[in-house]
Amino acid sequence: MKAADSPSSSKGRLRPFLYGGGAVVVIGVLTVAWWLGFLTPEPDPVSITEAVDTVSAESESAESESAEAEGEAESSAETDGDESTDESTEATTDVTDVAITSITGEWSVVESDATFIGYRADSNTGESVGRSPAVTGTLTATDTEITAVDIVGDLSQLESDSSVRDEHLSEDGLETNTFPTATFVLTEPIAISGIPDVGVEETFTAVGELTVKDITQPVSIELQAVVIDDKFVVAGSTFIALEDFDATIGDVTEATMEFSLVFSL
Repeated sequence: MKAADSPSSSKGRLRPFLYGGGAVVVIGVLTVAWWLGFLTPEPDPVSITEAVDTVSAESESAESESAEAEGEAESSAETDGDESTDESTEATTDVTDVAITSITGEWSVVESDATFIGYRADSNTGESVGRSPAVTGTLTATDTEITAVDIVGDLSQLESDSSVRDEHLSEDGLETNTFPTATFVLTEPIAISGIPDVGVEETFTAVGELTVKDITQPVSIELQAVVIDDKFVVAGSTFIALEDFDATIGDVTEATMEFSLVFSL
């Protein structure tokens, strides 16, 4: 006759099950937390220094690729004896050799890892940050003032560390599915004293109108600008009361709009 299991033997068999089940629960909780973005460090606040570093790195990479392509072309020319190839490679100019000599003209936003618009907000689940690299626009200047700025950002491409949050914003709050774009238009010229010194940070105040969800509000934005190589890099942020744009979501009633823009003539 088989002896009944003792309590201690039952606990012995149950212990691995409890440990294994606990591990599954922990893994499940961590997975959900990661999916919701709780375990992913948020990007640092927008910084002109970081933007300039990014643009400089991109310029160095482009210069390296240009030099490599030139070397390959020269090697090919030596092999083929093609004089026309030599002439074309001699016309190649390193991107970092180009410098701004005048700020006058119409500048356009260019694609860069340092070009984005976004938000930073606090909620009961912590800080959340979303950014969109889809920005277009122009900046018009003379040697004494910036006369016009028109920026359009695609909010439907806002991406944070949580796809759940991004999907929520597409239907609630910013409602980016219905209102995909935000715009900024300068309403007062910005006085400047000629072209900023290369690599030297300048601070300006941009007064204009911000439109989100087809609602336009006046804003005043302090921004920093740096000339680097042939680019004009601008970064800044401003506080936004979301109720002004009918964009509150849950317990989130305010946010910071952040932007980093790279312009080229």
